[in-house]
This record gives sequence, C-alpha cells and structure tokens, in this order.
Amino acid sequence: MGSKFIIHRKWQQKSLILALFLCLIVQMGCTQKGNGSATQTTKANNKGIVSKILEKNKDQIKLPLVTQNGVKYVNAKKLVNTLGFQSKWDAKNGRLLMGDKDPNFVLKMNSREAQKDGGKIKLAAAPIIINQSAYIPLSAIGDLFRQDMKYVVNDSDLIVQANPEHSNISIKSLNGSHLDFADDPNDPNKPIKPTSATSTNDRSVTRKVIDKDSISVLANINIPSLISKAKQYIGVRYEFGADPYPQSGTFDCSSFTQYIFGQQGISLNRLARDQADQGITIGRQDLRVGDLLFFNIPGRFRSSTVPTHVGIYLGNLEMINADTRPKQGVQITDINKQLWKDAYLFAKRVAD
Repeated sequence: MGSKFIIHRKWQQKSLILALFLCLIVQMGCTQKGNGSATQTTKANNKGIVSKILEKNKDQIKLPLVTQNGVKYVNAKKLVNTLGFQSKWDAKNGRLLMGDKDPNFVLKMNSREAQKDGGKIKLAAAPIIINQSAYIPLSAIGDLFRQDMKYVVNDSDLIVQANPEHSNISIKSLNGSHLDFADDPNDPNKPIKPTSATSTNDRSVTRKVIDKDSISVLANINIPSLISKAKQYIGVRYEFGADPYPQSGTFDCSSFTQYIFGQQGISLNRLARDQADQGITIGRQDLRVGDLLFFNIPGRFRSSTVPTHVGIYLGNLEMINADTRPKQGVQITDINKQLWKDAYLFAKRVAD
C-alpha cells in the first residue's frame, strides 16, 4: 500500500509539471501577436511560476554560502524558511530566536555563546550581520540543527535534504483505529461527556499499566483548579518566543503550559522539547485530564520526531493550547482530527 501511494504521488507531481509547461506554451503562443515587451513580461512571469512549482517538488534545497574573513556563513532567514520555522529578532539584545512553536535556538550576534533547547552551547564561530541580515556560520549548523534536518555541504552550498517521512506522512492515516485517542476510564477528573458529542465505537484496547511507585512521585495537585485557571486565559494572544506572561501578556505553546502548571507549584522547563523529558509517558488511549500532549507537524525539510508543540488535555478529546490556528491565541482544540492523530508523539503526566 505504501509503495503504491508514493508512486501515485510522484505521478501526480509529474502530471502537474507537464500541465504547467503546456499552459506555458499555450500562453506564450497567445502573446506572440502582442508587442515585444508584453511577450517578454509574460515569459518572465511564467518562468517564475514554473520555478516555484519545481522548487516545491525538489528533494533538496540549496542555500548559497557566503564567505567573510575566511569563514563560511549561511543566511539565517533562508534557513528558517526552508525548515518552516518561525523567527524573532530581539533588537535590544542583538539576538535571533528560531524554532517551530517556541524558541529552541537563540543566537546572539558576534558571540559564540548560544542556546539550544534551553541549554547553553558554544559555537565554533559567532553569527554575524551581513547587509542587515543575520548569518549563521557553517561550522555551527551541525551543533544547532543536527536533530532537525539532514544536509550535506559542498564548496558553495549548504544542501538541505527533504525528510523522507514527510512524503509518506498521510500513509499513517490508512492504518486505522490505533491512531485514535481515548480517555482513561479510571480518571477521577474526567468531565461528563456532553450528550451532543459523537460517541466512539467500542473497541478492544490494550491499556498501559502504570507502576504505583511511579505514580507516587507525581505531584498531587487540584487538577480541576489547574484546568479552570488555564481556561481563564482563552483568547490571550500567541507570540513566538514570548517573554514571561507577567511582562509580555502573551504566550507561546510551552510558556503557556509552564505558566499554568507553575501556578500550581509545578516547575516545567521552558521549551516543549524539554517539557517532554519530564513526567511519566502515557499512551494515546490512556489520557487523563491535565496530561501534557506533545506533537510534531513535520515540514518537508525537517525532522518529524522532535516535539514542537504542547498542550494540556481537557478530556473528551480536547486540549487547551496556545497556537495560531485555527484561531490566534490560547484556545480549546478538538484533537479528534486526522491532523492531530498523525502529528501526535506521546503524552506526559506530571501531576495527579
């Protein structure tokens, strides 16, 4: 089934490119009767469109290297765009923040000191500004992005290679009910399911047994109070790389979970990747209210295994999270959608 899907996808891509070239030929023929400048403009526009379509179907992207004082650099903005990351320029401190839903990478211009996944690292060379744009030294690419992308280097380019899993991501959707989420029936904080909600089909589920000694190390907090507090912030604006809420009045996905659990005396790490190292791992069919849910919606040129988004489970297949879609800001999201089923990595329980 997987190989047929891939072959069909490649056939669609080739058909799209062929159809585009045919349209180009027809349009060029129609414009030959006009004046020369109009014909040149049409050719130029069509060439640009064709280039963009071909670019989308490439299995690699070449990012040109720039040499300054014998050191090779790559344009940070171009790399951010290739990986599908967000970025934020901190002009006050001369820092560039990069990541998916939260700032996993922080680079200070003209400094070898950097931050990756909440920890400090020292780069072989410092990022610099060239023509008002941030550039990252080629020697730092591996230290920063080895987990996030596959790449090779030649004399003139950093070549970012497509994630092979991205092309097959929807194949996971063909595998049936094992991707479904389910509540732990023994959850003492499980909300009453609304009668209007769609019921799930009965199915035999092998449930994970959590060791009692492991449960005893979980923080004992008032889960309904945690959820009530989280809901008070619905509508608060999402901002990538948000500063602490009392100063910024905004959240990104992990600063929201950190802040909400902090109100209950539980100290979570700042970033989703680091929060994923805390607590007890829970299966997707054993979810309890208050569990942290971790996701990765992979880009064509970045890893599909690293947590890039986190939310708090509300029960009844809903979570509360800070995001930009479908709304902007803190919102309640229905996770019983194929997008979230495919993107789900695991859940962590840090409180009971």
